[in-house]
Amino acid sequence: MWKLFVLGCLFFPGIVFGEKKKFTINGAIPEMPEGKMIVVSQEVGHVDTLGQGDIVSGKFVIEGELDEPRVALIYVAGYGGGFVFILDTDAPYEMELFQSGKSVIKGGKLQSELIAYQGIVAEENEKIKAARTKLEEASEAKHYRTASELQKKLEQVMADAQSRLGEVLERNKDNVFAAYIQTAGMEHLDLSRLKECYASLTDKAKATGPGKLVAAR
Repeated sequence: MWKLFVLGCLFFPGIVFGEKKKFTINGAIPEMPEGKMIVVSQEVGHVDTLGQGDIVSGKFVIEGELDEPRVALIYVAGYGGGFVFILDTDAPYEMELFQSGKSVIKGGKLQSELIAYQGIVAEENEKIKAARTKLEEASEAKHYRTASELQKKLEQVMADAQSRLGEVLERNKDNVFAAYIQTAGMEHLDLSRLKECYASLTDKAKATGPGKLVAAR
């Protein structure tokens, strides 16, 4: 039986509507031999279906039209959850999706930026974890001078991580990527951090409105 994959996410409505362009998604979902794949995004007051296609022998093709880049959700009709990605028309998309939640989604400049950002997060988290482990070991051994030095190193590692992530955000500060990254975890932040995130967005990015979406069954 297909195991449900669940992912809470934020979506952003369009800012300026222009001429629509075609997008194409070629995908594989090996554990689902048949069914229907649907791509949606959140509009003001409703969910906008951007495209859909049948799953045949674990593969699918979805074609549709898009007026501008969107944070989108692709999911199997009849199942909750899905996979979040940034959809644009500047390149065809290739996907491989699994019921465990693992996915490979390639295509488009902004999706590439999202992959790069996630890679930095994973890499820097490992560095921070290692630095914290050393600090905890020194503290438990009561090597206070060493612990003090390790604390400084940890703070530097965290600062370097923020700097690397900031570079990605800076080059995307006026598009949907920045709005998504900066607000995706806002419900977990305190008021002061919320203000910092919001202040870092451009006026265009601030105009986007986040809304929670649950895929229709």
